[in-house]
This record gives sequence, structure tokens and C-alpha cells, in this order.
Amino acid sequence: MLHVIDLFCGAGGFSEGARQAGAVVVLAVDCWREALDVHAANHPDAEHWCEEIGTGDPAELAQRLRAFAANALPPGAPVHLHASPPCQSLSKANRASRDTSGGLRLTRFALDVIEAARFDSWTVEQVSAPAVRGLFDARGVLYRHLACDKLGVPSIRRRLIAASETLEDMQECIDRPLTLRQAMDRADMSAPPGFEVQRDGSTKDTRRRLDDVSYTVTTRSPILWNDARRRELSLSIATIKVLQTGRGR
Repeated sequence: MLHVIDLFCGAGGFSEGARQAGAVVVLAVDCWREALDVHAANHPDAEHWCEEIGTGDPAELAQRLRAFAANALPPGAPVHLHASPPCQSLSKANRASRDTSGGLRLTRFALDVIEAARFDSWTVEQVSAPAVRGLFDARGVLYRHLACDKLGVPSIRRRLIAASETLEDMQECIDRPLTLRQAMDRADMSAPPGFEVQRDGSTKDTRRRLDDVSYTVTTRSPILWNDARRRELSLSIATIKVLQTGRGR
């Protein structure tokens, strides 16, 4: 059985995928208390460390991770270390406050921790940016560019996954990914009548229908538009959720 340590875990997207694949999440680390609470609710048997990653010595964090694994797991138990350093400062979608050097610093720190910890396997997730590819190439790590909608995820997000082993044999899904409408239906949400267009919130006039695969879904994206009434306010997913649940009244 594979045991997973999740750095920069957030609310636990990678952890949940690992659990569904048969792994056991044993430790999650993040400085975002609210997200860590969500992770703990979904993975109550895992240990959770609320701390900021990237401010100290990577070797010291690696040593603590090794000590945790030695104390919490049976001798010889395989451990997979995953890291998802924040990508906002590296993403091309972030035109206002992109900070390549800051984003690369945390990615470099994650790779340093991985190198020092020397667990059985590892992965790192980052945006598909030239600076990230350059760092991965310079460090000599294996990585692959993955399209989420080709892997069954209802999103057109693209990501670079660096790993301890090649990912070239990863199979793409045959089934079509969920559309935004289908994903919202599964979450018991529905768009108001007429709001049939989704945009990613950027300055580009790029549009997709509600029956297309979604952009990345966050509190701000996608934005739903009613083309027949363009002068009215657009709706975010978060706004729709508030309207339908009555929260915020």
C-alpha cells in the first residue's frame, strides 16, 4: 500500500485523487488554515501540519518528514511525496501580479525537499510555463504536459507534472469529460435562465457554452454571461451558489 505525503495540499485535490486510486494519505501540509480544515474533514485519519512551506531550510523539512514516516508507518512502507507549489504568480492568466521569481522559488524549494527526503517516489504539479519547464530541464527531472480534459476532468486546465518516473505511458481517457452544466448539475447547482455563456474572466473575448468543458472552476472563474442582456451583471459560480442556497441574506 502506497502512503502519500501532500505538500501545499490546499483543500486536497491531489490527496483525494490518490485516495480514489487506492493510496493512503498520511500527512498533509499547508499554511491555509481553512483549506487544511477541509482536507482534514475529507481525510480525518491523516496528520495535518499548518505551516508555511518555503521559508526555512529544505533539508530541515525533509528531515521532519522522514522522522514522521519512520514513527507513523511500518518499517519499509512505501512513501510517495507530492508537492503542488502555488502557481498563481507563474500563470499566464495572472496578468496583474505575475511574479516568476517568487513562483519558481517555491517550486525550487519543493524539489530541494524531495531530493533531501529521498522517499520511494514523488511528483510535483505546476503550470505549464516556460520558466517552469526551464527549471525542470535544469534540474534534470522527468516531466510531462498533461491536459486535464483528456484525463476525465471537467476542465481545460493544462499542467506540468514532474515525477520520479516517466509518465509517457499514462493512458488518456476515452470518455468525454463532463461539461460545466453537467458538473454543476452534480453539485445541485443550475445557471439562471439565459446564462448560457462561460468566460474565463480574462481580458480576452474567449467564450465557451455551458455545454462545453469548463475553464478552471474557482470562486471567480468561469463567469456566466447572458448575451441577450449584456448590460446586466454577470454571475460567478460563487454568486450562483449564494443565490441558490440563500446564504448571505
